Amino acid sequence: MKRPFAKAEKIDYVIGDTVPLQAKVYLGNVSDDSTVSMDMTQFQVSEAMEKKINLTYQGTSYKVNINFIAPDINQLIKVSDRVQDFVISGNYQSVFGVDERYAKDVTYSIPSDQLKLGEQTVSATLYGQTVSQKLYVYDDSNDMGRLSIRYDYANQDLTTIVKQYLTDEKLTTNQVAFSYVNTATKKVVQMNENQSMIAGSTYKLPLSMFVEDEMKTRGYTLNTIVLGTPLKELLEQTIVESSNHTAEMLVEYFGGFYNLYQQKFGVYGKNEHASIKTIDVDTNRTTAYYFKQVLEYVWANQDKYPYLIGYLKEATPNRYYEMYLQRVDIWHKYGLYDDAINDVAIVHERNPYLIALYTQGLTEYQFGKLAYVINEWHRINQDK
Repeated sequence: MKRPFAKAEKIDYVIGDTVPLQAKVYLGNVSDDSTVSMDMTQFQVSEAMEKKINLTYQGTSYKVNINFIAPDINQLIKVSDRVQDFVISGNYQSVFGVDERYAKDVTYSIPSDQLKLGEQTVSATLYGQTVSQKLYVYDDSNDMGRLSIRYDYANQDLTTIVKQYLTDEKLTTNQVAFSYVNTATKKVVQMNENQSMIAGSTYKLPLSMFVEDEMKTRGYTLNTIVLGTPLKELLEQTIVESSNHTAEMLVEYFGGFYNLYQQKFGVYGKNEHASIKTIDVDTNRTTAYYFKQVLEYVWANQDKYPYLIGYLKEATPNRYYEMYLQRVDIWHKYGLYDDAINDVAIVHERNPYLIALYTQGLTEYQFGKLAYVINEWHRINQDK
């Protein structure tokens, strides 16, 4: 029987794509269903290049040549010919729409905190490629005051308030899905809760819950080495840094997407009212109703997830659900992909509430204002 061998030709890999683990990609004379193991950090490069990577197959180490290809910047960053409105306290993601996988690799010609009011041009560079966008920078410091008195929070239900806000922003109701739970009164308010929405990185919340559950089952600690890295670092990278590479490594190590999405994640909730019960394996779509149950599970079992909760407290400060609620203690995990902006959060007002908020086609500024509106309604009605 012939032994496996490393392929002589260079293997193309587009930077940021999911790293293939099928042995046949790298080796000859292997079965179609066999896999390899490797240190995924070898694929974290900052520019197009060629280099050798190390992998292991059935206990034997191999070196293979990888041709790292820079993705087309025009496919990953969206700019337009018109001047884009940009709030001076905002984030560039709202106008450049960078694919989440590459957001940390983009550099900008002007740091967002150095922008001046009025029209300016900002360039974004990724892997040696540059695109530019004209911005009209404005100050929104008075907007929250206007939002706090614009709607009849005390006498109208939350869905009515949200629909009024969407109309004012020239958005449609099918662009937003949410599930809200008041942890004190148990009041539930939902809109489009069974509608299929892009999950983005919110899947990393049940993933991290499952990892922490498995740590107890397997006798692991935060210092246990998994895939060449202490679990503490892997969990922190998954939630705080929202690293796709790390999350995918954990998924593969703990059973693969099909196993986790279709079987394991059902422990934390299941949407029996929609075709997507947890998260769809092929499209990474989900429902706000499923993530309401995930948040309820975390809330009811806080003693089981001390590490996860610690990282949720650290994650993405002052953005997404926190953008205009910086005085409030919020535990959250955002999700961003194409034009979808989501956040699943535990918001510690006097009576805490749970919110699974999924949107499509909103800017980050609009998302932050929507979070403010929801929180304002809760603040006024939290004892009802």
